[in-house]
Amino acid sequence: LLVLADDAPAFALIPAPTVLDLRQCAAALHVRRAELAPLRRVHELTGYERGSVTPLAVRKPYPVVIDETAALWPVIGISGGAPGCEVLLAPDDLIRLLAARPADIAR
Repeated sequence: LLVLADDAPAFALIPAPTVLDLRQCAAALHVRRAELAPLRRVHELTGYERGSVTPLAVRKPYPVVIDETAALWPVIGISGGAPGCEVLLAPDDLIRLLAARPADIAR
């Protein structure tokens, strides 16, 4: 998910059946407020269309926070940047690749 953290773009990675806790996300990003980025800004900020957004290859490196439950799985899937394209990675590899910060952000 693309969020605006005090109006600056960031990514929040959560498991599919969960919902992003915006307060926890803001705390993990060390900002006062986080909100989902408006759909009209997603392409402008990432270069990707809705449904294919990925933090793996964006125009600018935005901060990434990942739900801490990712570590419970041997492999997790993340959008590959095109509809229907998924990249499978070990959580530790994804965290290292994106310099992601694990935190309790999903409910």
